Amino acid sequence: MKKKNYKLAKPFFQNLLKDKEIRILFEEEKAKTEIAHAVRAARLKANLTQTDLAKKIDTTQSVIARLESGSDKRVPSLGLLARIAAACGASFEFGLNILGPANLLCGTEPIEVDGSYICYFCTTLL
Repeated sequence: MKKKNYKLAKPFFQNLLKDKEIRILFEEEKAKTEIAHAVRAARLKANLTQTDLAKKIDTTQSVIARLESGSDKRVPSLGLLARIAAACGASFEFGLNILGPANLLCGTEPIEVDGSYICYFCTTLL
């Protein structure tokens, strides 16, 4: 049986992320995924069901499910995220971190794309 040759991911991402629109969309999707994971983790830590959380913040279970799925096209408002945090006994924090190549948590070497750096492993745009 012939062994299949695979291409490396690094050059693929370098080429793909040269497009500024793709890079922006990538960062937006990454943020939505991180929000989804944070909301689900806070809800589970508070021992709440999606329905319980929805009742506490005066919304529906389907809103919580869509938010936790990370696949909703809409980005949740800061107000909604703050209400979710309060209902789960958590604090809501928002921040922008300015990172450089030496600040990657995953320890891999970032790649340069048009003067910016991205870690193809942990998907941090620097």
